[in-house]
Amino acid sequence: MLRIAVVSILALTLSSCTDNGTHYGSVVANAFRSASEMETGGYAVAAFSSTCSPRVEGACELWTCSAMSAYPARDLSSVGTINVSDASGPIITMTPESDNSYDTGFDSDPPTPLFPEADSLVVQASGDEVPAFSVRVVAPNNVTVTQPSETSPLDVDLATGLTVHWTGTSTGDMVLRLSGGVGEGEVDCRFPAADSSGTVPASALALIPAGHGFYSFSTEGAQTVRLGDWETHVRAMFESNWPSQNLASGSANFQRRRHPAFRRRPPRVPTFRHRPRAKASRAGPVLSLLQVDGEAAVETGDLGTTVLGLGHK
Repeated sequence: MLRIAVVSILALTLSSCTDNGTHYGSVVANAFRSASEMETGGYAVAAFSSTCSPRVEGACELWTCSAMSAYPARDLSSVGTINVSDASGPIITMTPESDNSYDTGFDSDPPTPLFPEADSLVVQASGDEVPAFSVRVVAPNNVTVTQPSETSPLDVDLATGLTVHWTGTSTGDMVLRLSGGVGEGEVDCRFPAADSSGTVPASALALIPAGHGFYSFSTEGAQTVRLGDWETHVRAMFESNWPSQNLASGSANFQRRRHPAFRRRPPRVPTFRHRPRAKASRAGPVLSLLQVDGEAAVETGDLGTTVLGLGHK
């Protein structure tokens, strides 16, 4: 069930959008391998021509998209049949559903990743409303995430930046995806995989609503195909692992913790220190001088009602 939830959130970035007359689409083949055979395999998804609104914050992008299952049929376009293959032959085939969405899983016996590390994949689309294309993309290697630490759920402080470290070598990018849930948008942060570390800025984390959500770490190889009004991003992803060999993906707990230095202090209570009372004349009121937090003031006595501020500090 957790695997399904993570796939659904990942699908948010695969959605496409239109901006300034250009239509955007995406095809993704994703492989994963863990210590559990139940979490070894892969899937492929694709989508063309729905509505997204990207916003860039440092190395991150915010995508606000609806869930793929909620798209009306008129929001999606067909590219015909999509085939993913390598030198050994066909790997997976996708055909459009009735609403022109694409989504398929992968099964093998014994369980193996959808494709090997560093594999050279060919992604071909037969064409329909979206023009036909063929492109080659190099799959990345699997890497191990060493920071943050593995927890369930993963605790993320939205008020500070998040530093990520990983071991292993790979081409392409290291990608961290954070989502507040379906309909809440998704933040995708990309770092060169060869750098072994990256930092998600606090300004990007601030775009995620506090509460329950999802996360995933993966390496990614990508190519872009531009044909007419269409720009299609083709990605080969390999989900990362924790040192335990569990998949580095799952549920997250997003919190906004206030830094100790910025905690609200209790209100300051004024202190009143009486000075000796002045002697009263027969004709005037009795006066007393007070000092309120360093300011002098005049207080009337029983014979008058006027209060005069001295303006003294």
